[in-house]
Amino acid sequence: MMVLNPSRVLFRGLYAIFGICWIPTALFAFDATNLLEILFFVVSAILLYQGFRGEIFLINAWLIFLYVLICGVYAMTISGTNIMDFMLANKCFWYLFFLMGYARKAIFKKEDIQRLNSFILIFFFIIYFLKRMVFKIDRPMVLIENNFEMIFVSLLFYASYLASGKINLREMIIYAALVWLSGSRSAAVVAVVVLLFSFKINRSGLRNLLVFGGVLVGGTIAALIFVNRDSGGIEDIDRYKFFEQFIAATRGWGIGEFMLGAPRMTALPPAVCSSLSYYQHLFSYRGDGSCYSVIFHSFDLRAVFDHGIIGLAYMLYCVWIVLSWRSMKEKLCILTIIFMTGLSVSSLNNVYLAISVAILSSMKGAGHVPKEAMEISSVEERMKLI
Repeated sequence: MMVLNPSRVLFRGLYAIFGICWIPTALFAFDATNLLEILFFVVSAILLYQGFRGEIFLINAWLIFLYVLICGVYAMTISGTNIMDFMLANKCFWYLFFLMGYARKAIFKKEDIQRLNSFILIFFFIIYFLKRMVFKIDRPMVLIENNFEMIFVSLLFYASYLASGKINLREMIIYAALVWLSGSRSAAVVAVVVLLFSFKINRSGLRNLLVFGGVLVGGTIAALIFVNRDSGGIEDIDRYKFFEQFIAATRGWGIGEFMLGAPRMTALPPAVCSSLSYYQHLFSYRGDGSCYSVIFHSFDLRAVFDHGIIGLAYMLYCVWIVLSWRSMKEKLCILTIIFMTGLSVSSLNNVYLAISVAILSSMKGAGHVPKEAMEISSVEERMKLI
């Protein structure tokens, strides 16, 4: 029986999707993100078939599965929720479930990650540069709105840095240029976080000084993007408007609701849906004018409304344990990026972040794994040393 190599499937799939599918995306509005979803599902299925590498991952996979099952039964029988609304609102839990299968499996070679990062940076730079400078498109993209795909670019850049142990200055310059070309505020914030965590306080030298300079440049780019896009003041920022509607939807909530969230798949008040009618494509699949928390855009707001602060904390905890082979500093960087992007975009609810976390969690030579463990091919034997 042929056994598929998950690393080969993932990397070849990523090269094919990003390298080819931008053409039908540009010509026919083809949604190549669906192919990424399929790719992530196939690789995850291979790894789940191989089993979990620790009871903690098996237990949390079951907890996630049972929670989604119970919420689904409640939502569709008690609340009368459309199944598509439920699946869209709870994609993050399926990603977290699959990510448990990646934990503590050293399957992605550092060289493959570095090669993919070089390809992605150069390829994205060419596309973004042409669209922004030649075709005058303010928010260039390859496959999808660049708020999403720049999260993948940023975390892959960080993974490549961890793989090599040092910043590649040429790639850092291309990455900074990409952030500026994207015009994305969330990408600018993420870039500052990535470069800040790449700076080594206890180390001197020209390279480290240039990384510090990169932090300053990234901060300047972030400030310029915010100023250029928000000349009308904070009231004109769309995320501020979403936050205002979140406050309206939770008016009257007590500490219990904020900790546990609204009853599962609670529709937002009609006044809130009416105020956000510009985003009708995010209204309920029932077609009755109702809407759910997905319309807030911010993943953090959505998570608190649907699952409470405890639910959001549990999601971040799941990522924390999936990254168990990474160092404390590296985990803090990744979780900071997840939380910060969650203030603006779908964060854990999108496949671009899920694939990034999968790569970071299963890199060979990861974080604080004992050297002896990395020299043992058997995962079971390696686990005994940890």
